[in-house]
Amino acid sequence: MNFFTDANNVKAKKVVVIPPLYNNSRTMEFLIRPEKDLFYPNEVFLHFNLKVPAAYIVDNQSAAKLFDSVEITLNGCKITNRSCSNEYFLASYFNIRSSYPTDIIETSMRPMGYYSVRSLDVSQIDALEADSKTFYLKEQSHYEIKEGGKVTFRVYNIITPIMSPLFQQTKPLPPNMSINVNFKRSNAEIPLLQVDTDSESTYANANIDINDAYLECTYVEDGDLVNKYNFMTTKALKYHLEEPLIRTFTIDKGLSTATFNVNTGGKLPLVVFSALCKPEAFFGDLKLSATNFTRHDLTGFQLMVDNSTLPGSKVTMSDETFVEPYVSFLRNTKLYNNALAGKTLKMGDYINGNFILSYDLTTVEQESGWLSLKYDFKDFLANKLMVIVFMQYEKEVVINKDREVTVNN
Repeated sequence: MNFFTDANNVKAKKVVVIPPLYNNSRTMEFLIRPEKDLFYPNEVFLHFNLKVPAAYIVDNQSAAKLFDSVEITLNGCKITNRSCSNEYFLASYFNIRSSYPTDIIETSMRPMGYYSVRSLDVSQIDALEADSKTFYLKEQSHYEIKEGGKVTFRVYNIITPIMSPLFQQTKPLPPNMSINVNFKRSNAEIPLLQVDTDSESTYANANIDINDAYLECTYVEDGDLVNKYNFMTTKALKYHLEEPLIRTFTIDKGLSTATFNVNTGGKLPLVVFSALCKPEAFFGDLKLSATNFTRHDLTGFQLMVDNSTLPGSKVTMSDETFVEPYVSFLRNTKLYNNALAGKTLKMGDYINGNFILSYDLTTVEQESGWLSLKYDFKDFLANKLMVIVFMQYEKEVVINKDREVTVNN
């Protein structure tokens, strides 16, 4: 077997570069116009550059954190739904942490803005020794611009796929399809960390400039593949997507336990992930990373459907042991006994920055019901906490012979 051959045995391909319709501090929008050839959604890459003053660095997972949400319209039919603030980077975070080995995150995902497995707050960066801090700041960028031996700007060159279900689809779309991609920008406090004093307060009333942005799109010119996706023989083409849904809740200080309903009955999700953070980090703080998720003195977690605890969902932990939620995460993501997964998340990286609670609902008999999540803490909370819940649902996008699009949930 030749591992370097194309998985789809492509005979000829065409690459089209598409500039944005709009690119400002609020939105970035692209229109992918109809073409006569097959379109591969997973071969679309967003290119752009950032130039950031030296008082700031762009946080880990920077490409996704620049965007609050993305809305995809296929031949005039909207196939995505905005569910909450910061849904784009959160969905990207949980998908990647649950699917990709750390070897990949630490290496080939660097052009996507992943500089390490763990995201640090500014206080943790400042606690590093001088040489270690200098090295860390350099590693958290792609290039440093210096004047008189002093760093004045950091440059980031980003090439990233679009982290939305349609654009992870390996099955090609038929010819003559129009796709509109509308990114809503996040506030500068989400992707940026301020590591030094900025006398001008550069981002007090401004957002990060995204420079030289364009989409790189791949079309395939192959008669055999076109025949395979010919509407005359198939009548309709169906695409199965896994759609993320984010829910957020606030736990008030003074509480030691909290239970939240995360749906209104009906179909259950495929999987649930949850994480805890400070509300300031979720809404944007130049000193806090929005993906630094830790335990916050949690001692117990469980899922319930119609008030009955799901089998194997209850995990306990303490200051002395947090093995149970760690192993649960590896098991629910199929990483624990998967020899092909590569290097998985270390226990230290899990507890100190990627503390993710998890449950795989494909392994239970229930298919519908009221889903609740319960959190128990060591003591009464001294400060408010933000609970983030990520759920994944199946949906189907159908394209008929007239290129009309429908979405089945």
